[in-house]
Amino acid sequence: MQTQTLGRAAVRRRRHYRSTAPCAAEVLEPRVLLSAASVSGTVVSESAVNDGSYESLVTGDYNADGIDDFFFWNPETGFNRLVDGQSGEVMTNIVAPGAIDEYSEAAAGQFTDREGLNPGEELFIWDPATGQNWVFTLSVSPETDGEAIYYASALGFENSVVMQAVNGNDFSDVVAGRFRGVQGEAEDDLFFWNPQTGQNRIVGFTRSFNNDPDFGGPAGILISDDPLPRAAINGTDYTELAVGDVDGNTREMDELFFWNPGTGRNRLASFIEGEVSSIADNPIAPEVGNGNAYNRVVIGDFDGDGDGDLYFQDSVTGNNRFLTNESVDPDLMFSFETNVAAPGAVNGFPLIRSVNRDTIADDVYLWDPISGTNRLLDLMPVDPL
Repeated sequence: MQTQTLGRAAVRRRRHYRSTAPCAAEVLEPRVLLSAASVSGTVVSESAVNDGSYESLVTGDYNADGIDDFFFWNPETGFNRLVDGQSGEVMTNIVAPGAIDEYSEAAAGQFTDREGLNPGEELFIWDPATGQNWVFTLSVSPETDGEAIYYASALGFENSVVMQAVNGNDFSDVVAGRFRGVQGEAEDDLFFWNPQTGQNRIVGFTRSFNNDPDFGGPAGILISDDPLPRAAINGTDYTELAVGDVDGNTREMDELFFWNPGTGRNRLASFIEGEVSSIADNPIAPEVGNGNAYNRVVIGDFDGDGDGDLYFQDSVTGNNRFLTNESVDPDLMFSFETNVAAPGAVNGFPLIRSVNRDTIADDVYLWDPISGTNRLLDLMPVDPL
């Protein structure tokens, strides 16, 4: 496929739809609880992220220490607060609020060369109406003996993705994921989507961050326009979107999970080198996640087996369901546990995110922007007695 450059001229960079027969979705009976889910206390100081001062949260390993950090943000005021995932250090307005006070969407991913200036993940912030966007790399101070590494500043690159490619409200949602995996290219790309029209687009990046003034920052490139047929994901048949490596194969590519909390309908799109390799219709039986019993979903390697699991939760009641993939594609088979976490321990959290807190497995982070209350849900299985 022809690669179209969307940003400044590319120098170098690192990290069609073929329909398959619908997967035979098999859901096992609810199994004996092996997860022994535990809910920990406050992770981030409640007083630092309460009173509705921040409305959005983007987690990512911004300083490449192997532990996800927390970027709290108010899209209206631009106020932001970065919390280091390891030390708990709080840094206020590391990004100038006036630069990001008219944007509404954000995602984090490894867009640039790990050999470049920034080894960690970057922050992408975007306005769907104007198409204006920023890519920020969060710089850190050098490590000194006996002292923690703290962030010093945010280096921003404006409109790395050319505005006309993502403006006019053609797209309303954006997520970051590994869809290419081509040697010498960036690891993560951006997937833009409009749930009503089905229009979708994958944009990657070329060029790495470094200190060469003639080299510059990242430039967006169009990887694929409508890689998924619009009719497959339009008409608000699906309203929720999550990304992760669900299918358990050896390609280490991410999949896109589309879901409708009302009907329970879902689709899983798989990729090879930026192209859609398959679309599975209802790999999870709709009755497992329908009737608006749950309104949030996140994907992460919560059980530490190397592939992605799905965690569904209702933000008000706390009802939850944990699904794990028991096989590899094309015959996906999921088992589930209902209320693996006590609903009373995880209710009242409008925002949930998948976070990496160690090298073993991911956790679920829960946050209430008004009270500032936040919890960490550990779903790591334990051996039965």
